[in-house]
Amino acid sequence: EIGDIHINIFFTRFAEGYIEVTAIHELVHHFLWKVGFSPQGFLWFHEGMAQYVSIEVAMNLGYEGAEIIKQNLESRVTDLLSTFGGNLNFLLKWTPTIRPTDIGTLYTAAYYVVSRLAERFGGLAYYARFFKLISDIEILDKNVFAYYLSLAANESVAPVLNSWGFGIEDLYLRPESFIRVGNLIMGLDQAYQPYRFLSELFYRLALKSLRNNNLGRANLYLITALLLAEFAPILTIATIAAALLSLSLYVLEKKGVLKEREPSTSHMPPEDDSEYFLTF
Repeated sequence: EIGDIHINIFFTRFAEGYIEVTAIHELVHHFLWKVGFSPQGFLWFHEGMAQYVSIEVAMNLGYEGAEIIKQNLESRVTDLLSTFGGNLNFLLKWTPTIRPTDIGTLYTAAYYVVSRLAERFGGLAYYARFFKLISDIEILDKNVFAYYLSLAANESVAPVLNSWGFGIEDLYLRPESFIRVGNLIMGLDQAYQPYRFLSELFYRLALKSLRNNNLGRANLYLITALLLAEFAPILTIATIAAALLSLSLYVLEKKGVLKEREPSTSHMPPEDDSEYFLTF
């Protein structure tokens, strides 16, 4: 449950803007909870977004304290890079119960990643596009997360994230992605129906969307085709098993092996609580 926001009274002694930055910081956390980002899996994004957005909004409102906070953070970024270089993959291990390094380094690294993505792809407007794309979508995987960041940027962000050691599998549209998915579908046995057919259908829809220059829709269709193709054997087996089970139950019921118990005319409870019984 999201709690109340509390402001430390000692912030009143700082330059104007410190209280505002702190309040906005906490509001961003509330917003991220609301859109489905759990700090358990994306604590670095929670804290990085809270830092970046609160500072940028307060600076746009003209608060002096926000400028000071940003200067201090950027100074710590310099120290961060001199210590860790570009490898910030420790952020992925950060959870509410696990701190892979000291808290100051974690906050600085989170701010650095979020702010540099913003600088490269459009600032606050970039993240506005991102959150619009993920409305009603729960993101639990770093690769899917990077995919939607890429959609908002209109180019792949995986190379940038991987330069920081995030180990992202790039799901964003690339020509080789179409070739790989096409080859995967062509290699599927015809026995894996209807999932081979469905994967082909979504693959053709992806190609059509690409020709219409609708990259976002093309990506969605391509990912759907890929998932159907990869899981076609398992889905086919599960479908056949479910069909055989349904058929078996139907045959048993027709033969009277499974017979529904007649309602008791007595007020006494039945001796057997089972709904079905076997007849021979």
